[in-house]
Amino acid sequence: MGLASPPFRHSFVTTGDLRAEKILFSNGMKAKAQMPPGQKAEKPKSRFRVELTRHNHRVVITDSIDKGRYVSYVVSYYIEGRRKQVRRASLAEAKREAGFILTKIAQGEPDVLALTSTDRLIYLRACETLSKTNVPLDVAVSQFVHAETLLHGTGTVTDAARFFVKQHAGFESRVLVGQAVEELLKTRRSDGSSPVHIDDLECRLGMLAKAFSCPICEVRDTDIHDFLMNLKLAPRTKNNYRMAISNLFGFARLKKYVPQNYDPLQFVPVFKEPHKPVDILSVPDLRRLLDHVRPDFLSYLVNRAGMLS
Repeated sequence: MGLASPPFRHSFVTTGDLRAEKILFSNGMKAKAQMPPGQKAEKPKSRFRVELTRHNHRVVITDSIDKGRYVSYVVSYYIEGRRKQVRRASLAEAKREAGFILTKIAQGEPDVLALTSTDRLIYLRACETLSKTNVPLDVAVSQFVHAETLLHGTGTVTDAARFFVKQHAGFESRVLVGQAVEELLKTRRSDGSSPVHIDDLECRLGMLAKAFSCPICEVRDTDIHDFLMNLKLAPRTKNNYRMAISNLFGFARLKKYVPQNYDPLQFVPVFKEPHKPVDILSVPDLRRLLDHVRPDFLSYLVNRAGMLS
């Protein structure tokens, strides 16, 4: 349908006496009265014949006299050895119909010619609309039905398209989750963030990157919620993961890896942390802790212990 149709080859033939035909039309009733009983009036002959051909297919247009007064045009063609005819009020409409018939026969779509006038009009309008997108009619219908099924009555396909365009305005990034994590860690190392904070991000976001190998813009709130729920950890630890993920998406918005208003964590609730009494470490337990703590964390822990004492 997207290819331009080859031009028609026309042949125009006139037959009969045009003046004599006019006289016959104007005196049709009188001539009929003078005819002997039982003799049928001769049907006026066609005054011209137009043939349109394309790819060895032919369509013929002839004029026809209706009730001795109105002139219409008959389009004749053959499909599977059977002659078909349609009538149009003007020669221009007859030529348009002939062109449509030749196109459908050449494209191997003769069934379209059997449609009713209303169905054919709908078909032609649909094809004309789709001609701007180069999407076949059956594919367009399939995509529309699938979209309507996904929307499930919550809105129209146009509403969904407008929302999508608004969400992705000025955004064309396909950065993977792992790439975004590496960029964030690189930025944190260069801006003077503490090693403890960087290690915490690397550990928690590293697990996120392993779980999601897709572009970060495709990670949804339900995906993050399921990821956190599947962690066999305490609620407090899950909230720490949630904070690290929030840090990642804030960085992604800054770098335009996701749309500016994209924040999937706004729909991910914070986990409820049960209230527990704070235990005080005994001196032997504190000494054991200091003996096994990492060297780069020792000064921080001693300072905290001094502040609480």
